[in-house]
Amino acid sequence: MNSLLLDLKYAARQLVRTPLFTVLGVVMLGLGIGLNTGLFSVTWSVLLKPLPFAEPDRTVKVYALTPEGRLASLSYPDVRDLRAGTELFSEVATSEIFGVALSRERETQALWGELVSGNYFEALPVRPLLGRLFGPEVDTSAQAATIAVLSHRAWRLHFDSDPKVVGRTVTLNGQAFTISGITPEDFRGVYSVWFSPDLWIPVAAGPQLDPARRGALEARDQRQPTTLGRLAPGVSVAQAQAQVETFAQTLARIHPESHARWRARVLAETDTRPETEMGPGARAAMLVFHALAGLVLLVACANVSNLLLARAASRRREVAIRIAVGAGRARLVRQLLVEASLIAALAATLGTALAWLLVKQLAAFQMPTHFPLRIDVGVDAHALAFSVGLATVTALLFGLLPALQTSRPDLVPALKGESAGSVGSRSRLMSGLVVAQIAVSIVLLVAGGLFLRSMGAAGDLELGFRPERLLLANLSLDRPGEQAPGYREQLILNIKARVASLPGVLGASLAAPVPMEFWSSGGRLYVDGREVLPGEEPGLATLWSRVAPDYFEVMETRIEQGRGFEVSDDAPSRQVAVVNRRLAETLWPGLDPIGRALRVGAPDAPPVEVVGVAQDGKYNALFEPQRTYLFTPLLQASGGGRAGAASAGMEPLTLLVRTEGDPTAMAPTVRAELHALDASLPVLDVKTMEELIDGRSFVLFRLGAGFGGAMGLMALALAVIGLYGLVSLSVTQRTREIGVRMALGAQRGAVLRLVLRQGMGLVALGGLIGGVGAFGVGRVVSSLLIGVGAHDPLTLGLVMALLAAVAAVATLLPARRAAGVDPIQALRTD
Repeated sequence: MNSLLLDLKYAARQLVRTPLFTVLGVVMLGLGIGLNTGLFSVTWSVLLKPLPFAEPDRTVKVYALTPEGRLASLSYPDVRDLRAGTELFSEVATSEIFGVALSRERETQALWGELVSGNYFEALPVRPLLGRLFGPEVDTSAQAATIAVLSHRAWRLHFDSDPKVVGRTVTLNGQAFTISGITPEDFRGVYSVWFSPDLWIPVAAGPQLDPARRGALEARDQRQPTTLGRLAPGVSVAQAQAQVETFAQTLARIHPESHARWRARVLAETDTRPETEMGPGARAAMLVFHALAGLVLLVACANVSNLLLARAASRRREVAIRIAVGAGRARLVRQLLVEASLIAALAATLGTALAWLLVKQLAAFQMPTHFPLRIDVGVDAHALAFSVGLATVTALLFGLLPALQTSRPDLVPALKGESAGSVGSRSRLMSGLVVAQIAVSIVLLVAGGLFLRSMGAAGDLELGFRPERLLLANLSLDRPGEQAPGYREQLILNIKARVASLPGVLGASLAAPVPMEFWSSGGRLYVDGREVLPGEEPGLATLWSRVAPDYFEVMETRIEQGRGFEVSDDAPSRQVAVVNRRLAETLWPGLDPIGRALRVGAPDAPPVEVVGVAQDGKYNALFEPQRTYLFTPLLQASGGGRAGAASAGMEPLTLLVRTEGDPTAMAPTVRAELHALDASLPVLDVKTMEELIDGRSFVLFRLGAGFGGAMGLMALALAVIGLYGLVSLSVTQRTREIGVRMALGAQRGAVLRLVLRQGMGLVALGGLIGGVGAFGVGRVVSSLLIGVGAHDPLTLGLVMALLAAVAAVATLLPARRAAGVDPIQALRTD
């Protein structure tokens, strides 16, 4: 222990004596450790962190698996059958995202929560912070179901953390509910990071909150809730999967009309993160970012190793003296590793601070959506442990090779202060590290360049509408209490007419949902009683929007055949629809779709006449291929079901406003007009279409371009510093040789070319290796790109040109110094 303390003191003195070296090493490693620790904090919170209740590893989610291989929800009758027919689950519960209007005096607020089965809190399990949580008794009693449980966040934001709120009656969608309890602060349901519920309501109360839900609990073909399973002790996911698969086969035999060729899937809760609706893109992107950050750290380690090797030249005499007086090689290696560990410890401290800043900025990011989505991450004990572990590994990575090289000098030349053969091996090692740095920087720059080029290409995509100068306002027209017949339809027309008449407004319409929104609506289509599958690619679903008159004009969506919707397309008139070109060609290839009939939601549903064909577009994401889409009039009612983030309850209806100028400037005027029309009308969110697309679809490209580009430039800077240091050291070591060459007649140009050839040769080798690596990383991120090939030659060419230009400057500076060597002075040196 005493010798270790002596090593620490000695290492600290050595680092203080070389402040430039110490600062460079700490900063370079700190950046790498900070990036990796910050990304680990996000990954831990999003993908790995256990949910805050007992034995979270026993929590699973159960899905239906469509014939096309897409995950879907079970129906409520399916869940009841599963609960009764399996012994491998101790509990089977349901949850469904739901929106309500909270009426308080003259103000109406939007709250988002979950409709849950009575055993929801027992299945997890959860204890209340205040009051009590409801139980299975609410599933069988309509009176008992009129209670609500508040989240800690909603209790704080909407009720000022008043403990007397427990037992109080509140009005939700015009119905009286009693607040029975408050959940703990860290409980946010089964959502790892994204959705933060405001309250929980028994699913039996759904029809009271939304009359359209009547019959939903008994409909076998309406697959809406998320099904949560609690595995019995000792039961594995594989065992549960086998039993649930048998259960699905039984349902298919009993209910062939709704379950034929359907299967079932059991997934551990952590395997469904990020939420399944987000697809695999987010998980793949996080893994890619981790790999890129790891490469930056490797470059930093290589650069610090080079700094240590260069510094070793000035310490050869010191090391030789210590060996001469009896110090063993193991003792010297330990001393040098203690110095490396001290640098790594300082870098870990800096990196943790940088990670905290990075995570803080990410946590402040708000997605442009009308319901509460947030990224709940932080630097916790796991992140700190990761940082310490990373610093330990880092110290070994950048410290071991220099320590081994430095601890075996040629004693006699070193004691005399002369150059020795070990310099050559050290120079080869430094050269190898520089080549590795250059190769990695190319990979990083190409990754960032691909994302940047993809973001540019995505901006040129044909969206099927024009997003410029388009303002969106999310509303809820689910009014509290009983409504007169036609009230909702008249309110839609009043909103449309009043907003459209505002100065600076070119047109207004409404839709549910709009393209690129955070929720979607979909259903099944039937022609002549035959179910039509929604596309050829696995996983595609038939989506639709219900839209008001003038929707296509306001969105500037081209009608290629027939017409759009008119005010006369209301409830009493015949049912009509507009299909996109893809859907028309899928249903009636080679035929005129105008005037043909389809049925929505069920084979015996009323026929819907196709009156128009709209151009194809993007509806859910920029990544998606061409897919089928259906439009029906908002003033009419059609069958089907909703899916996505806002699956029930206070359905967000979006007001679309096409403006003459900046739509943001029109936002206060539109809000004021809506308030003047109805002061209790909940306006959930106001944003532009460009903000919606930018926040949802471009965020991945921006993160990729930002992270990849920043890390690539960082790696390039580190590689160039390493190249400059290596060439400069080489020039210093070869001063005598250069002097001899010049004394024998070598010209300045020849010396310049000699040094440039050395530096640019390393660049060429690193470029070749990096180019091969860039092809590999292109294949990895290809699924996240739009309009850009995985092996984009322009991106690779620009990166190579940038590298060559910067490396040439870094090599030219020491080359000019070499070319200016005075032969007489050089020959006088040892």
